[in-house]
Amino acid sequence: MNTIEQNFNGRSEAGIEELLRQKKILEEQLRELDSKINILQSKDLNGSFTKDENKLESSEVKFFSGKSNKTLQGELSNGSGAKFKIFNINGNRAEFEYCGSIINENWFDGIADITNGASEILNNKLNIITTKPGIVIKEDGNWRVEKRGEIKFL
Repeated sequence: MNTIEQNFNGRSEAGIEELLRQKKILEEQLRELDSKINILQSKDLNGSFTKDENKLESSEVKFFSGKSNKTLQGELSNGSGAKFKIFNINGNRAEFEYCGSIINENWFDGIADITNGASEILNNKLNIITTKPGIVIKEDGNWRVEKRGEIKFL
């Protein structure tokens, strides 16, 4: 491979990583907007929420510092140092995604499927993105993974 091809391939990979990072940001912004729209649509003509629902909870986001088996652990007040984020909370059910730094792929057993091929994992990777959120269920005050998410090492 000549130098021009190497430079082009390096730029392509970096460009793809940047596009995936921007896609993740846009998806988060869309989820927040969708949640706000749902809240506004649930108000009746007097500007109050319907009797049976507390729609404010659905826009809530929670962060966690780790996990124990399939249970998220260490709820945090913000995203600093978080490994997981739950969102679209609806009663005792929510979506979750990984938002931490690079970590050994075995750490994700039971909570996320890795979409990269086994030979691609961790070699010169700098980031992990969630390609498909998972589902958590709140049981006895703890959020437990019910459906694994999907992640990709970049």
